Amino acid sequence: AFLCGLAVATGSPSAASDRNSGVKDKPPSTVTGGLMCLAAAFALWDFQPLAQLYHPVEDGRSESERIERARGSLLFGHLADRFAGTLARNGERTLEPYKEVVYEMLDPRLLRAWAQAQAENGQLDKAKFIAARLKEFDHPVAQQMFDVCLTPSTAGAFQCSAPPAAMTFRDLR
Repeated sequence: AFLCGLAVATGSPSAASDRNSGVKDKPPSTVTGGLMCLAAAFALWDFQPLAQLYHPVEDGRSESERIERARGSLLFGHLADRFAGTLARNGERTLEPYKEVVYEMLDPRLLRAWAQAQAENGQLDKAKFIAARLKEFDHPVAQQMFDVCLTPSTAGAFQCSAPPAAMTFRDLR
């Protein structure tokens, strides 16, 4: 709305006095504002495939088809891998979605999914290291992952064990 206001702005009262004094007018902000409005409209349109990952439209597309469509977004396609990783079901996680997205943004939900993907793909040391980083968050998502450690029958889960002391973030590359 602010950008559209700039597009239709008529100028300040001092601009009229400048015209009368022979000072050349500055180029109108109408063109710039109009281009900014078009850019905002394009961004809104380009975000729609990603928004449908949050709230799917009943169009018959599967989750994987929606993720592939979101990957085609010019401005937001890189975020589709975040959803591919966090929406994956237990036992179906691969490490592919995490290759880039974990270097762009991290939050408890993504860390939990990444740790689970590492564990499901046999990378237990890496899973333990990521889980230890997740434990540093004071967040309900992090707490949920470690609630299993309170039950003796599941206390052997990877997140309940300490990570290798020699591991650093460089080992995750």
